[in-house]
Amino acid sequence: MPGGWRGWAALLAAACGPHPEEPVEFVNVSRSGALAADVADEQLTAARRARPHLASVVVGGNDTLRDSFDIHRVAEALDRTIAALRAGAPWCSPPACPTPGGCWGSRPRWRARWGAGCAR
Repeated sequence: MPGGWRGWAALLAAACGPHPEEPVEFVNVSRSGALAADVADEQLTAARRARPHLASVVVGGNDTLRDSFDIHRVAEALDRTIAALRAGAPWCSPPACPTPGGCWGSRPRWRARWGAGCAR
């Protein structure tokens, strides 16, 4: 890729700009290994401080990897995060349910717990 490898956040930022060749400023406040509650309790402050015009939230994948996974806790943290971002950003992308089992092979336990939570 010209200019080096870029993650999905950089690709999304470029796609949302007026012209693909023009640089677009974006802030990525993510932290590797963060859980949904970490996003709501820690990363949200930094995200709101940036005063975004667009906010994209991808959470839940790390939560599903824990034996303590609770879809209701994840949903509550996600609801807090989205509500706070929508209060300051004109548009906040809806999250999608990640499926780690699809990434790392067939993991019936993960698939059963996450799929059941998303179906509710």
